[in-house]
Amino acid sequence: MSRLLPGADRRDRMRRFFDASVRTLGAEHETIDIVRDGDRILAAAVWTPPGHHRRLSRLVLRTPSILAAMGPRGLAAAVAWGLRVARRRHRHGSKEPRWYLADIGVGAAARGRGAGGALLAHRLAIIDAAGQRAALTSTTPRSARLYARWGFEPTSVTTAFEHVTLTSMVRPRRQRGEVSREGGGGRTP
Repeated sequence: MSRLLPGADRRDRMRRFFDASVRTLGAEHETIDIVRDGDRILAAAVWTPPGHHRRLSRLVLRTPSILAAMGPRGLAAAVAWGLRVARRRHRHGSKEPRWYLADIGVGAAARGRGAGGALLAHRLAIIDAAGQRAALTSTTPRSARLYARWGFEPTSVTTAFEHVTLTSMVRPRRQRGEVSREGGGGRTP
């Protein structure tokens, strides 16, 4: 997102974008997991369940604050990026239903404290118990390595814009009773 929202006010625009995204999409078909410290949200993960797809165009039309946060240029880049990812996923992906990690974020105060791992451990345990698969698109080599530790395997790699490498990844279905030992956290949000 930092490449889509350049400028000195980038952090504020990113916060506004994710806030509007979660508020609008979370009310539809997505599942939002959070880690809290009292009333303060430290981290959140947005998952799209099997059979549903996130549609950026519908989101933008329904939420003017997304457009305000991104600006016309950022919006155009995001739509182009989303289309490229969707085409790539369609060509290289399985038609088998899967959960999709749409967004995950950890606030600065919680980074390095296991909040992101707790979010992954929680939802992946539910997905595993149901015998389902999970997928995501990693936007950095570092995040691809992190997700590989959680059992996600690369299915395709493409360059989106300004040298951003997108790695589509899938976590295969687990056999009933198979214990997941990835990641290292295992705490539940």
